[in-house]
Amino acid sequence: EVFSSKKDRMKTEVGSRIFKWSMHLPDDAVIYKSDKANYFSMYTESYKSNVSLEVIKNEHNYTLEDILYSKQMNNQDFYNYWYFSQKEFSFNIEQDENNRYIRIVKMDPYYDYYLVDGAAEEFSSYIENRIYINNDYIYNLEINMDGKYYRKNPEMFQKLVSSFTLSYDEDNPYIKELSDSVSEPRES
Repeated sequence: EVFSSKKDRMKTEVGSRIFKWSMHLPDDAVIYKSDKANYFSMYTESYKSNVSLEVIKNEHNYTLEDILYSKQMNNQDFYNYWYFSQKEFSFNIEQDENNRYIRIVKMDPYYDYYLVDGAAEEFSSYIENRIYINNDYIYNLEINMDGKYYRKNPEMFQKLVSSFTLSYDEDNPYIKELSDSVSEPRES
């Protein structure tokens, strides 16, 4: 966890001014501290979701098309962006209000070992990756939501994933800046 003081109770967003991103911070979120400044991970029971974000410098000036093509060709240069243990259903380039991104929909294959595909899909997690390129960085956002919860509450997934922005408002007092945090529990 990375909350450091009582004033952090009022935070409604989390982000990084260094890597220029922010997103919604649920009240019950547990943020896990990482040794890597470019990695973020949190769990929220109210959304029944794990959220992770890895930010990598775009040293080779890759485009979204480069990354997507590499996936189709199984190019080893891009293995950092893909998690092969998960069953993928679709991957394509999409557009939201502000940015283009690669959207990857997948499921956790854990249940595939014990159940046939239909039942496995019913009990599995709904996982979506969104890969963005901005500010000379590649952002790999992954949200892993309990599958049953997702099927009953798809709007909760949308609220969480659509809150991610590739900007950081330094004047917003309600954003929890991750780079200045210490590892203490969020106080009630």
